[in-house]
Formats: sequence, structure tokens, C-alpha cells
Amino acid sequence: MAKKVLIFGSAGMLGRELIEHLSGFPDFNIFGADKNDVDIVSYDSVFKIIKKYNPDFVINCAALINVEYCEANPLEAYKVNSIGPGNIAKALGNAKLPNSKFIQISTSDVFGGEKKFFKESDSPKPVNIYSQSKFFGEKILEQESKIYSLKYFIVRTNWLYSKHRKTFVDFIYENLRDKKQIDVISDQYGVVTWAKDLATSIVDLMDGSAKYENGIYHLVSHFDRRLSRFDIAKEIANIAKAGHKHLKPSKRADVFKVPRPKSVVLVNSKLPRMPDWKKSLKKFLLTKLS
Repeated sequence: MAKKVLIFGSAGMLGRELIEHLSGFPDFNIFGADKNDVDIVSYDSVFKIIKKYNPDFVINCAALINVEYCEANPLEAYKVNSIGPGNIAKALGNAKLPNSKFIQISTSDVFGGEKKFFKESDSPKPVNIYSQSKFFGEKILEQESKIYSLKYFIVRTNWLYSKHRKTFVDFIYENLRDKKQIDVISDQYGVVTWAKDLATSIVDLMDGSAKYENGIYHLVSHFDRRLSRFDIAKEIANIAKAGHKHLKPSKRADVFKVPRPKSVVLVNSKLPRMPDWKKSLKKFLLTKLS
């Protein structure tokens, strides 16, 4: 019998990638739920849709991710990013679906401080409202899951890009194409991750969910060294054969109005390695260049 998968935030970048990828598997029946279908801040709304589908897997991609907006609207940020995941876990428990599994999408931004790399076991240190609200969402999910003996996986990832929404990658590529000078941050470190690759790895996690324990998992593109945004921009220029003369290094304090962590480089130490960041970036950009 096909497994039922309910995706919150299904109209977003990762939600759409997941639906596209899962649609290729006859073993899954996919149900999308966006903000027009459910309000994750409302427990009753969440419980109603959980009971409607009785899912075997729930993947929560719904979130407020605009850092400046979250800083200006902290209550809304905490409701969506913190209370929302807790409502889903509680609803799964009260719906008496003991075999259901919950995958919560979180972020590398929960980290801060001076460390260069972060494993799943490292302690978060949020530096703004967005990152703090996502971290609180993780903790509330853990607490609710313990109460209801719910199987859960918290998947942290880093700097996603996709055909479904313009991101840093598109911004750099389009400005290079138009031969415009671009200020690119050289003192913030992470790795770009293709949402298509992430969707594939999440489905692999679902397939192997019986052998994986509850907890936190990092899923990012494979890399061999720490990368700044400026390093990534230079690689985009290399792929596009655009040269580097339009790229100008800048400091994050001069660009961002809200504090950002210096390093958000995640180390994936618990799940199979994802594809190399350069190879995935080239595949993605070649669709624009063709």
C-alpha cells in the first residue's frame, strides 16, 4: 500500500521540489497543504487536515524565512516558526497515528559564534529573531514528540536555491549576465544547496526512516573547504564564463541590517553524502545558459 505524505508549505521552494520528486514514486501518495489550505499557527486547523489525510509522513516546509521581516514582526515569526511545528507534532499525537513520522525542515542559521563548522551535536547560538524562532521550533517539536512518542527528524540545511524561487544564485548570475557590479559578502561562510538534491535526500531519509533514530540531521551539498558568499559568486562567474571583474567583496555588517552569523557551515555526519556543490550548481546554471 502506498504511503501517504502530507507536505506543509507545499507551494514554497522546497515543497514544490519535494512534490515533483515524490511524484515519480508509485509508493507515495502526496498531499500538499499551503497557507490557503491550513494555518499552522492554529492547532484546530492543523488537527483537521491531519485527520483528513491520516498521513504516514508529514514534512513541514512552512516557515517565515525573511530575516528582516522576522526581526520587525517577532510575534508572527515565533508563531509560525516555533508554535507551528509544535502544533503539527501535537496534532499527530492526538490523531493517534503511532506509525506516522514527522520531518521538520530547519536551518543552519540556528548557529552563531566563532566556530567554523557545525555538527549535529553542536549547541545552537541564534543571533536574530528568525534563527531563534527556528531553534525554538526545534525544541518545541522535541518536547511534543517525547510526550506523544512520535518519530521525528529535524533536517537542517543551508542556502537553498531552486528553479521555483529566485535566490542568491539567481541574483549573482543575472547581474553578471547584465554586466552589473555586485557587492558580494566575503565574511559569511556556508554552502549553497540545490533544493532538488535536498528533496532527493529527504526521500532517502524517509525510505530508511526505520533505521534512523529521532533527532537532528544535517543535509547540505558536499564541500571540501569553507566557502564565503564571494567564493560562491566567483564559481557562478566561472560557470557562466563571465569573469570576476564585476564582483566586489563587501562585509556583512555593511550589507545586512539585521545581525547574521559569521559561519553557518553544516557538517553532515549522520546521513549519506549529498552531491558536490560545484557539480550541482553547474547543472542548475546550465539550464539557464542553454
